[in-house]
This record gives sequence, structure tokens and C-alpha cells, in this order.
Amino acid sequence: MALLGIVRPNANNNELWSGHDYINIDEVVVQPNAGGGDVISADKYDDMERQQYDMQTLSGVESVTQIVLWVYASGIPLESYKYLRLNIAPGGVWQTEQSKALTTSMAWYSATFNGTWTQADLDSLLIGLTTDTMGTNDNTAVDVAYCEIYGTLVPPDYGDFFFFLGEG
Repeated sequence: MALLGIVRPNANNNELWSGHDYINIDEVVVQPNAGGGDVISADKYDDMERQQYDMQTLSGVESVTQIVLWVYASGIPLESYKYLRLNIAPGGVWQTEQSKALTTSMAWYSATFNGTWTQADLDSLLIGLTTDTMGTNDNTAVDVAYCEIYGTLVPPDYGDFFFFLGEG
């Protein structure tokens, strides 16, 4: 299984969280580097709403066997301990979400999803972020999100390519 590439958010699939715009989390950085400081955020009005983003794609993929979703995020648990739930939907099918306990300082969190997906599944990949801030003074902020895509590429097609090894 090889790392095929990295994909980033390229569109808002819905607009539920405060400051939800994908351009706030699509910085071209990877962990352990920090993001640019523009964030999406969820507060007491955004409980259990899955903020969703369309993702870029890669070409020439034969199969995808693992997707790792990375986020650079923090939580301000003023009233209780908060979690960020990470999920992906290759081909529009949501996987089992994974909860991450947030710290008050920005830090990297990852969720690994294993399966067998196609180029078409990757082409329609969504990520989902859910938090439980409703009715509290808590706040969740996400600065960067991206996915590492693992699998295999389509083998090259050499067609009618051949070598002539005769006398010249």
C-alpha cells in the first residue's frame, strides 16, 4: 500500500457551522506544521450538525485501501469535555465516525479508515466534522483538514510500444 497523494477540501457540501467556508481549512500544509489561522468553528448553535466538505481527487487510481483524515483543531471546553467526530464518505457512503478528545491548544488529530474503494468513490469523497457544543459556551475550531490516500495506481498501458533490436 503506497501513499498516492493528498486531497484537500475544494467546496462546501453544506453550510451548518459558523465560519464554515472550506477556504478556511484548505491550506497547503501537513502535520506537524501549523495552519494559517483562518478557522471554521462550531459553537452552542451548531450541536450534532455534520459540517461536510467535498474533496479534491487524484487521477489514475486503481484502488484505494486506506484514507487518513487529518485535522488541526482545538476545543474550548468551558462547561464540559468536548469531542470532534471525524468521518469520511467515499462514494457517498459514510463510514463509522471516530471521536477525538480536543485540547484547548491547536493540535493535530487523525482518523484512519480502511476499505476497498474505486476511482469513482474517490472522485465523490466527502469529509464530515461533528461536534457537541449545543447549549454550552464551548467552542470547536478547525484550522486545516486534508486526507492522505493510500492504495494502488492503474498500471501504465504500453499499448503497441515495442523495441526493435535488429541491424540498422
